[in-house]
Amino acid sequence: MINLGKLVTEQSERSPWREALVEPGTGRRWTYSEYNAGINKAANMFLDLGVTPGDRVAILMQNSIEFMQSFFALAKIGAIVVPLNWRLQEKELEFLIGDAKPKVLVYHDVYSERVQGLDSVQSIQHLVQVNGTVPDGLLAFLDAIEAVSDSEPEIGAFDDDDLFIMYSSGTTGRPKGVVHTHRSILWSLLSNIMTVDYRVSDRYLLTMPMFHIGALLPAVITVYRSMTLVIEREFNPSSFWSLIAAERVTNSMVVPAMLLMLRKNYDPLKNDLSTLRWLLTSAAPISSELIHHYLDQGIGLIQGYGMTEVPAGFMLDPEDAVDQAGSCGKSMVHIDMKIMSEDGSECDVEQPGEIWLRGPQVMKEYWGMPEATEESAEDGWFKTGDVATVNEEGFVSIVGRIKDMIISGGENVYPAELEKVLAGIAGVAEVAVIGATSSRWGESPVAVVVREDERLSEEEIVRYAGQQLAGYKKIVAVRFVDELPRNATGKILKRLLREQFSDLRLP
Repeated sequence: MINLGKLVTEQSERSPWREALVEPGTGRRWTYSEYNAGINKAANMFLDLGVTPGDRVAILMQNSIEFMQSFFALAKIGAIVVPLNWRLQEKELEFLIGDAKPKVLVYHDVYSERVQGLDSVQSIQHLVQVNGTVPDGLLAFLDAIEAVSDSEPEIGAFDDDDLFIMYSSGTTGRPKGVVHTHRSILWSLLSNIMTVDYRVSDRYLLTMPMFHIGALLPAVITVYRSMTLVIEREFNPSSFWSLIAAERVTNSMVVPAMLLMLRKNYDPLKNDLSTLRWLLTSAAPISSELIHHYLDQGIGLIQGYGMTEVPAGFMLDPEDAVDQAGSCGKSMVHIDMKIMSEDGSECDVEQPGEIWLRGPQVMKEYWGMPEATEESAEDGWFKTGDVATVNEEGFVSIVGRIKDMIISGGENVYPAELEKVLAGIAGVAEVAVIGATSSRWGESPVAVVVREDERLSEEEIVRYAGQQLAGYKKIVAVRFVDELPRNATGKILKRLLREQFSDLRLP
């Protein structure tokens, strides 16, 4: 029977001496034996607070040992973990807490004032603060776990019992609570491990926020593969390379925007990357030029596609990165995929259509949203809402979200296709394409560009796009910005761009 919390118990029995966790910011290092003991203490603390199987416990913490300690503790006793995005505003947090209705909220001291100001905390039975001076009447995490035993708690959930509710990024609207079970996450681990080169004793640097599946899943994978997890509170481009050298890191995950920042901070004379085998990246395609830059440093880039609802999707190996630039690879092991047209038939080679995925990795449901759950499924398949093409060799390329599609003169225009072309222009650092109202065509594509070279003009971009793209796809206007709005995982929030340029009217 499957319980994700037991993974640490099993590794502590097999390799109690192996280093499990490193937190450079605090200097703490835990073996698997210490990791399991700390998890058991947290589990027994939650039990003393009256947490029972099926109860929700919210976590508002930056990356830390306490986050993982709480996650595995709650998994063991059968509670449902609700990771909260600490970048959200108070109104957004109010919604998530009101939707999940947690019995306990565990939070870092840096969020104390924010937590105290939330109306929704009045419905929470226990507030547990990690670090800092704890307000009267609240519980101090470190004091509470020291007062309990590190004995193994009774396992409270198995298999298809709920493990966590993770709220989607909400790139197109209100966030939905994605429910995963112990079984669906185990299968997601297996798909990733069977597809990606994770090895026993690897050292994985985690800088992505743990409230996102792209960070939490690798953190659990490190336990499954008996690896070491090196935890950074948050991404810092100025210390990333030196930390890889100091901690002999073998792998990590970054999004394309982070790759651009890291390129500027890399010094081959100062940074020893001899242990680093690969970096995983997702959220957006990366240019051939950026791929070549990292290959020249001896760093393999693995490009992936996944989502909160299905944490196992596609993966592009470093060996194919150059020849298949712009692709997110082929299906991972144990996941079925097909590309479907609007008429319900499977698409031909290079024909755009919606990605449908099927496998035991798919989420159980959207929390409290049966209609949305039903709309997302058909005959056992999950409909992703992403549009893609597949070439003759089976490589998948994302061309956009269905909701981001531009209809110009009756023709479907997929922003990702245009963005891939525009990313090849010298002087373009980042680009997003949105649709704007056109009196003649209904909608026309507009490029929102972050420049590396301030001399780059709108005319140059429009002219280049006109030479590379069909007439109905041509860029008719360009807007330059200092940065593109993104969510915590690096995905561009085109909803905000459309709002920003909602007054734009084109001929």
